[in-house]
Amino acid sequence: MTLLELAVLFFLILSATTTDYSLLSFPAEEYESLQFVLPDTIDANGIICRQFSQVYCLLGYAMGKKQSEREPRTFDSSLLTTTLLADSLWKRINWFDLTNQTDTCCSPQVVLYKAFGQSYGLSPLGYLDKLINMDTTEKKLNRLTARFSPELCMNVVIAVGFGQGKLTVSGPIQNQTDFLIVDRAPIIGFQHDVRMFRIPYQDAASKLSFEFFKETFICAAQPWMCTQ
Repeated sequence: MTLLELAVLFFLILSATTTDYSLLSFPAEEYESLQFVLPDTIDANGIICRQFSQVYCLLGYAMGKKQSEREPRTFDSSLLTTTLLADSLWKRINWFDLTNQTDTCCSPQVVLYKAFGQSYGLSPLGYLDKLINMDTTEKKLNRLTARFSPELCMNVVIAVGFGQGKLTVSGPIQNQTDFLIVDRAPIIGFQHDVRMFRIPYQDAASKLSFEFFKETFICAAQPWMCTQ
């Protein structure tokens, strides 16, 4: 690792700011998005994620319109819970509780499903299918949340979403400033395996593709999801 890269990691670890952003945001009806948060030593949500994974945490799947006229069923919650607990599926897809900061299942996941899946006409298994579908053909970058780092003079990526709909960029960023995405949360003394990617501001939509994110983050943390 070069001295420049070590300096970047130093500022990533020691800076002290927080960012507030909504979980599973969706700006329009035609919007569908598989969303993730990245572990971080600075952003409040990233700090919580970092307790459970050094690579990424699954937020969930957001959509802007109903998928069917399916009505909620009394067994939806129990079915989702049983499925997630089987072989610890919730851990195997990195779907952790980022609200209560507990390494538990499955009340927080059920709440998210009811809000963003059941109310949009999806069954528990239908929503889970959205979460674990790793097909890259229909997923474009449509959410990019970052925070500007004055020390690095770059926008550090802290959350992403992929699917259908126009790209929405949020967070306290600096326009026309490149993005920085790190493939795992840096730890002092263990920086040798951290990879950093500088993404030109104007090329974010093409450079930060789901194919790139899948290979760099998802396959690294959960290889089984890339062998389906």
